[in-house]
Amino acid sequence: MQSKLALPTLRLCSATMAVLLGGLLAFASCGGVEDPDSISVVVRMPAVPADATQLSVLASLDGKAAMQPLTITEFAKFSRFGVRLAKDKSGTLALTIDVTDANSCKLGTATASTPIGPPLQADISATLTLLGTRQCPAPPQPMTCSPSLFCWSNPLPQGNTVRGLFALSGSDIWAVGDAGTALHYNGTAWSSVASGVADNLLGVWGSGASDVYAVGENGRIVHWNGTAFATQNSGLGTTLRGVWGSSSGDVYAVGDGGSIIHSGGGGIWGAPVTVAGSTETLNAIAGTGANAVYVVGNNGTVGFFNGTWSKQTVTAPANTTSLFGVAVVGATAFAVGAGGTILALSGTTWTAIAASPTTQQLNAIYGRTASDFWAVGAGGARVRYTGSWVDASGADSTMTNLFAVSGSVSSVLAGGDAGALLSTTGTSWSAISSGSINEIRSMYGFSPKDIWAVGARGMIMHYDGTKWTASTSGTTENLNSIWGSAANDVWAVGDNKTLSRYNGTQWTSTTINDAFLVNLKGVWGSAADDVWAVGTCAPGMETTLLHFAGSSTPTQIGLMVSSGNAPNFYAIWGASSKTFYLGTDNTITQITVDLGNIMAKATPTGSPVRAIWGTRSNDIWAVGDNGLTMHNSGGGWSASSTGNSASLNGVWGSSDKDVWFVGNNGTVVRYDGANWTTPTNVTKNTLNTVFGFNSTDVWTAGAGGTILHTLK
Repeated sequence: MQSKLALPTLRLCSATMAVLLGGLLAFASCGGVEDPDSISVVVRMPAVPADATQLSVLASLDGKAAMQPLTITEFAKFSRFGVRLAKDKSGTLALTIDVTDANSCKLGTATASTPIGPPLQADISATLTLLGTRQCPAPPQPMTCSPSLFCWSNPLPQGNTVRGLFALSGSDIWAVGDAGTALHYNGTAWSSVASGVADNLLGVWGSGASDVYAVGENGRIVHWNGTAFATQNSGLGTTLRGVWGSSSGDVYAVGDGGSIIHSGGGGIWGAPVTVAGSTETLNAIAGTGANAVYVVGNNGTVGFFNGTWSKQTVTAPANTTSLFGVAVVGATAFAVGAGGTILALSGTTWTAIAASPTTQQLNAIYGRTASDFWAVGAGGARVRYTGSWVDASGADSTMTNLFAVSGSVSSVLAGGDAGALLSTTGTSWSAISSGSINEIRSMYGFSPKDIWAVGARGMIMHYDGTKWTASTSGTTENLNSIWGSAANDVWAVGDNKTLSRYNGTQWTSTTINDAFLVNLKGVWGSAADDVWAVGTCAPGMETTLLHFAGSSTPTQIGLMVSSGNAPNFYAIWGASSKTFYLGTDNTITQITVDLGNIMAKATPTGSPVRAIWGTRSNDIWAVGDNGLTMHNSGGGWSASSTGNSASLNGVWGSSDKDVWFVGNNGTVVRYDGANWTTPTNVTKNTLNTVFGFNSTDVWTAGAGGTILHTLK
């Protein structure tokens, strides 16, 4: 080996050879110390600290830079290294050497100098001066997740539903899904790739590492050229559901209305055609060559291309069954669909197999060889063909809906809801994705390293600044709201009158004894001994407010109405221990506590109120269904318009000029005190809650275990 630097007048031996091993100078890579064409300098460095891991060397000749900075990292001890110069050089060689540890903290600096000229060898010592206090680099500043604003924190690598998978090889795999999701596996790790679109992507196929197509809603087609995705014009505004090709110059996409479009390459797509005039939605496409292509769709539609498109026969009763996947290897072809239907091809006729291993809808199929096919579907269904079809779910009891399957000679992958990615080598399945996929309904925290999230089926998770960890809640009931007075006093409420409380060590769950309440929906307090909870009530019953004054046994306060059913309460927020606000089916109700008396004042909203938050008594926001947004700036409640009609489920702000609203379909809206903006989001999953610590440290969470954070 020989390491050559840009300036030939001065060379240091390569890092792998320049450092002493066992005290022996290693100049092999520089041609040896007796090279007659160069001047060799041995630099000795005694007393280097044991935890030194790196030397950074700067050299000058007569005050002028003589080389690019050199870093030596490959040995733990730095006793000596060598420098070599062209033999016709002369002057004063000066070296400055910084010594650092594994954390890039500077331990000390050494200097050395020597005249250069005949003879052709020199031996100098570098004196190391240790620093009294190590100089460490400043910690990196938090990085925002721009341009998408939010980063995935749970599940990982992401939580959008995976709709399509395609493996070029075991080390080149693509996954696509909701909200323009595109993921790539390089043989070591999965990483997100910007698709450039926000539409749901439903299918993916490629002919090679620099030729990958993904298709989806609104006629979307994006093409990967090995560096980036670019949009191609399909000429359609309807959904495309499948893509396949025999080569880079022979690619088809299929979708709604029975549309089939073809590209001969170059990003140009032809006018749509159909199979014998059928307008049935086409869900999948596969083939074995340019003149052997199959498409399948709704109501038993199967088409075949051998130069022209024609319908193929599907025998009853499967001739009315919607088909969602097709795979063909050699002369063996299968199609799968609703009710666990599996069709086998014989000649030009498709017939349902006698006994499918599942009754679940099968959404996708992949053929590894002519005798090895895999299909996946609803409820985590996975079935396999190796001469006959069998259940291939193994011991994995996942109920996650699966929509995509592909693989290589080494493994098979499946993808589905909440970013689920599973793999198998043929015996058992293992999860590639990680994290809880239970719906998250509420978040609360005390610092960036102490945050709680609660949700479906008693799920409680805690974030320590690095990762989310599941906690034992003691209940399987849905938990709907969380609040705390301190890190060792946290309250969560949920369905079936469930109260869970954390004491700094563990959670304890109880059931509130209240004949009127059904589900607890909100909790808030002004202090540890002043906590309020609200919820929904049984038809015909009065609504109860629960007040906890220092214990887990509440005082029950009934709120009656003059006629009709009592309202359900979904949200609570307080401006003080004396005044707080409740969100109901169609009102915002102000509660005032005065000398033990409870007074209520309701403001009609027209829609259910799901969340309330404010900075103070004269700056309060309430949000709810159908885009409901109400603001109270001290003079009463008035409607505001975010410009978005999606139902809103959460509101929080860092100030009255920085308020965040989240809701269905991944909606995020931000208010700066005057204007409304809709930041680009990374998901279309329903968002239930938003919470943060300042304008750049914001969390939102919701369906499928979604947890998003503005900081990486």
